[in-house]
Amino acid sequence: MNKENVIKELVAIWYSLMIDHHKDRDCHFYLNAHYKYDGQAVYIVEHFGYVYHHYEREFDNLSNAQDFLIAELHRAIVKECNSYIDMIEDESGNFQEEVDVLDLDKTFFLSKLRNANDIAKGAV
Repeated sequence: MNKENVIKELVAIWYSLMIDHHKDRDCHFYLNAHYKYDGQAVYIVEHFGYVYHHYEREFDNLSNAQDFLIAELHRAIVKECNSYIDMIEDESGNFQEEVDVLDLDKTFFLSKLRNANDIAKGAV
């Protein structure tokens, strides 16, 4: 699978996890090419997240920028899944604003983790 498809699949998994406490900006990831006067491109990876932290990094080539974005998406998915799993295991019920997260089965998040791990491994 090429890196662009890996990124698309990881973004889809990430989006499926945005079920409770997110803002629109959490669902947008940017990989832009900035061409300078000398004709050389700088690739910029950005995310202006609320749920997963903001980042902005520059790279000299597209491949390294894609690798970074894949790694960040994978880290975000792992963090979010683990957060939900902890909530379910604690049965605290503190995050019940829009959706009752406790109604979701732990296997839902475990399967998202497995899918993300498999996809990210395929990118290497």
